[in-house]
Amino acid sequence: MGDNLSIFLCFKALSEYEKANKNLPPNWSVKESKVFVDLVEKAASTLGKSEDEVSNILKFANSFSYIAEAELPTIGAYLGGMVAQEVIKAITNKYMPIKQFFTFHFN
Repeated sequence: MGDNLSIFLCFKALSEYEKANKNLPPNWSVKESKVFVDLVEKAASTLGKSEDEVSNILKFANSFSYIAEAELPTIGAYLGGMVAQEVIKAITNKYMPIKQFFTFHFN
């Protein structure tokens, strides 16, 4: 399982990939996975991490790229509920909505 840095770098690379190609990497495409992993490697190389840490990040990025286009119903339900809650917070002004970068993962 990837750590927060790996997840962040993958989503950053995914954004760059999507801007360049106007779509997400197709599921289980080895060719597009290499392009995606190269983007992650470029971002990871600027962090000053050890070769071992970069290797782990790239392994996670490879797995991430194979399923980047997938949709999972449980994640959709989770995000739908969270977004609805944040909309209610914004409309009622009773609580403060989330204004930072938000990540989650299921273990």
